[in-house]
Amino acid sequence: MGKQKGTGVYSRIDPRPLFILMKRSFNLTLAMLLVAILIARSWHGQSAVSAGEPGNFACAQEPVDKPTTESSGSLSLESVERLKGIATGRSQIEPTREDLPLVMRALQDKDPDISSWACLAVEKMALRGLFQPNEPLALWTELRPKLRSAHAETSDWSVRAVGALVSRSELLADPLVEEALFEETLWLVRADDVNQCCRGAMLATALVMTLPKESKDNLEKLVRALLKVRVPMPANSEAQDAEATCNRLVTEAIRAAAGRVETQALLDDVALRLLAQVATINQISTLSGDHVHSELAALAGKTSKEVRDRIVQSILAAAANSDLLYSRTSGRYTPPKHAGAEALAVLASLLTREELEQAEAAIPPPAAVTDSEEYESMYGAAKEALAVRRARLDKKK
Repeated sequence: MGKQKGTGVYSRIDPRPLFILMKRSFNLTLAMLLVAILIARSWHGQSAVSAGEPGNFACAQEPVDKPTTESSGSLSLESVERLKGIATGRSQIEPTREDLPLVMRALQDKDPDISSWACLAVEKMALRGLFQPNEPLALWTELRPKLRSAHAETSDWSVRAVGALVSRSELLADPLVEEALFEETLWLVRADDVNQCCRGAMLATALVMTLPKESKDNLEKLVRALLKVRVPMPANSEAQDAEATCNRLVTEAIRAAAGRVETQALLDDVALRLLAQVATINQISTLSGDHVHSELAALAGKTSKEVRDRIVQSILAAAANSDLLYSRTSGRYTPPKHAGAEALAVLASLLTREELEQAEAAIPPPAAVTDSEEYESMYGAAKEALAVRRARLDKKK
């Protein structure tokens, strides 16, 4: 007898619940996949943001020039590419005065990346002298709010832009701008955040060299603030790099200001800070960065006698240290210089007869250096200055 329709074991199972279950399982899997994608994107975004926070100091870093694939809201793709080319100093893109409207628009762009590139473009154009006397003021108006930006690159690169404007234009000719820049620099130097302090030190270096003479009070107030900066060295190696950079930049700003300080008590404090730097250099016997020997020697005639005597002994020790060599050029050979001997040439006119004899003994004989040209480069100026000092002392007998 044939099997009747609908009476078999398979025919009695209703297929609809199974299809519903499969559909629900598929939807659940799809939902989980979407959630995973969203979490991954969120994590990636947070990583990108954290890399640009002030805690990751980038003052000394150069930007990475990557191809632009999207245009800014106010700038075309071609304009963004030209802006980045100017900012990074790309060899095939030479900035001109016609780029000023583009840079001004970019400075006002709401995209922090675009406005950051614009800051670097200002720096490059300022260093080429492309701005007319009335234009730095308009640029300063756009740059000032960026100095305290929470976006690390914006803050770092606006500092570089303002520093270039200060050194290559008459920006400080306006008393209101001078006072505003002084306030911003002082705020950054006093900031608790080490990266903000670094930026303040960079601005201070440019500012102390260009402040007009009548702004002595502001200069000395800024120097006092720099002298108060004491950055502890943490155990974490990455944090140590930031702290070491900050200490170096602060010392560089103090060094730049040293010759312009007039108050003797403050001069003594400046000299003591530079003495500490020289002592560190003499101890490790290497010039890892900027040395301060000559600037320190120049202070010897202005400080108290106690500090003056410490300066003399420090420079004598540096002159006897054969490792303190450096080159004034990069990428091509020039005879080396000796930091201690250079400072001794500056100091020579202030030496007593006893100190003069110590100085002459500190300089090695020509036989100690195989190349006569190198020996002359390293010690020639010091030996000549010491000879002049001896002649004058002998004349007084």
